[in-house]
Parts: sequence; structure tokens; C-alpha cells
Amino acid sequence: MRLRQQLALDAHSVFLNTDEFAELISIEDVPETPAVCDWAAQPGGEHLYGDTGDTWGVNAVHAEITLAEGVIPLPEPGQELTVNGRAWTVRSAVPQNGLLNLKLYRNVGR
Repeated sequence: MRLRQQLALDAHSVFLNTDEFAELISIEDVPETPAVCDWAAQPGGEHLYGDTGDTWGVNAVHAEITLAEGVIPLPEPGQELTVNGRAWTVRSAVPQNGLLNLKLYRNVGR
């Protein structure tokens, strides 16, 4: 078995296992899918003031979600996604080794 094949198997059997790291979330029209979630993610030192496409401020919260690739269509930056009944804006969506890493934010002040 090649390394990439083993990574894909491990991603689903370990990383996305709800008995290990994952929790069940609803995303878009998918009611329960395992995902590893960081609901208090920091923007990673990105300084986006002056970027007219994003509003970062004291009312913005960030999350990072990793789920299996193919659960939802690959979203575009700026697109809104509904996660657990709340609207989030996609900052980035990166598919890698059978997983999809989403960096999201939302304004809790509205």
C-alpha cells in the first residue's frame, strides 16, 4: 500500500472517527457528518484590514473544520455555508489527501 492510500484510510478510520477526534456536525444539507472542529480558531496572524471582501473585528469569530472531501461541493472564498444551523463565511477551502479543510468566520454582532 502506498503512503497516500494509507493516509486516506487513516483520515477516515482515525482522524474522522467520532470516538477519536471528530464530532458530528450538520453542514449545508448533510445532517450528520464527522468533522474535526476548532470553534475558537484564531485567524493565524492574517491581517485583513483593508481587504474589502472581509470584515474582521471584535465581533468576528473564527472556526476551522476538517471533513471528508466530497461531503459538500468545494466552496469558494466568500461563499456562505450553514454549519449547525448558523451562517458562516468561507475564508479558505483546501482539499488535501481526501480531507477538506475549511477556514470560516462569522460576525456575531449582527
